[in-house]
Amino acid sequence: MFDALAAGQPVILNVTGWLGQTIENNEYGGILADPEKPETLADALIKLADSSDLCRRYGDKTRNFASSQFSRAIMGAAREGFFEAVNGISI
Repeated sequence: MFDALAAGQPVILNVTGWLGQTIENNEYGGILADPEKPETLADALIKLADSSDLCRRYGDKTRNFASSQFSRAIMGAAREGFFEAVNGISI
């Protein structure tokens, strides 16, 4: 998933997952599908297949989202904080 975001690909996400909740309302270039309603996945696939412009716009949003939320610096700091909390030591 993170590779797709970083590569600027539009994504279709499960509405129940944490990332789906983050991506909600197409703000970050994703479409939500309900796993209990397979037609929502089909609709999302058709929507993307029918519009290269939409794919491009969503892809730009996912790339921007990934770089602002999951950059190496951000993820490194998060991991460092985790290890400090677990081990009680600073890296």
